[in-house]
Amino acid sequence: MPKLNTFFQSFMLFGMMFFTLISCSNRNLASDDSSEASYIGVHNSKNSLDWAGVYRGVLPCADCEGIQTEVKINDKSEFILSKRYLGRSAQVLVSEGFFTWDEYGGKIFLENEQMSFMVGENRLILLDKDSKRIKNDTGEDFNLVKKTNNIRNKKWYLVELNGEEIHINETLKKLPYIQFEEGEKVSGHAGCNTFHGSYNLSDGNRISFSQMGLTRMACADMETEQNLMEVLEQADNYHVRADTFQLNQARLVPLARFEYRFFD
Repeated sequence: MPKLNTFFQSFMLFGMMFFTLISCSNRNLASDDSSEASYIGVHNSKNSLDWAGVYRGVLPCADCEGIQTEVKINDKSEFILSKRYLGRSAQVLVSEGFFTWDEYGGKIFLENEQMSFMVGENRLILLDKDSKRIKNDTGEDFNLVKKTNNIRNKKWYLVELNGEEIHINETLKKLPYIQFEEGEKVSGHAGCNTFHGSYNLSDGNRISFSQMGLTRMACADMETEQNLMEVLEQADNYHVRADTFQLNQARLVPLARFEYRFFD
């Protein structure tokens, strides 16, 4: 009888160990499954960021000064890639196609271009062929920055003034432009002379210019310059959308329209 009890106790102990191992194994499998499942539902760049748009910047180049690059991506998985090799050619190369996401929704791959990016908040981070970040000499990423409606640090070219289109011609040798800099400083070229001064932005897209100064050259076409400087005095509000900047006075017809040209 004691031998039977010993056998029974050993059998029960073995059974308990067996069920413990099975239970642990199942928990591990469940943990693995839930980990994979949770990755599918986790917030990532693809489902959490407003990633569609236009991204611009200069990427590294082995035999030129840099590659001026623009990438447009949309929610149909289409891309348009424009690039120019600085210091080597003025030609802008354009290609288009489709892009795909990686399984984790954090990286995109431009088909037929051998280019990939990590998608961040308002930026695309260049990756190498192994999908690793490429760093510059100071350890920083190479980024393309998403275009916004910010008017600063861009060269805005005048394309329309008082309802008339502006073009380079025999008398207007250079297209006028304006630049808004940090510290509320403004500068530009009026068609003949360069100008500089100050500007102020306030709520409701209000704008004002002050302390404007001009160089004193004489040119064949002074009318465009005079009209542009008058517009800067009259303008009290602005509108910006995509690559177009517009100066207005009250709710009247637009006084001047400018365009930002990334590859100029």
